[in-house]
Amino acid sequence: MTPEEERVWEVLRGKRLGVKFRRQAIIRGWIVDFWCPELRLVIEVDGKWHRDRWAEDGFRDAELERLGIKTVRISNEFVQRNSQGLEEELCWVIAARRADLSREL
Repeated sequence: MTPEEERVWEVLRGKRLGVKFRRQAIIRGWIVDFWCPELRLVIEVDGKWHRDRWAEDGFRDAELERLGIKTVRISNEFVQRNSQGLEEELCWVIAARRADLSREL
């Protein structure tokens, strides 16, 4: 894992935010950074090389969305610059996903 992924994992691991995440999970042949099956939520931490992969990332995100899986992308720069706000941002992402899923019922 990159240092930024390790920082995100520190926040997500052990159900610290109320849901279980797995790291480096495989979904339909794609390796995702963090996966929460309960919320059908993927969190990706994107470094510089993702700037050149926007088409591939977009295709993968669309395919996962077709399966009912939401992908949220967080940039390395955000993680580096917002160490204090990272946990708050991830809480917001989880709350928003819960709201989305409750509306689907």
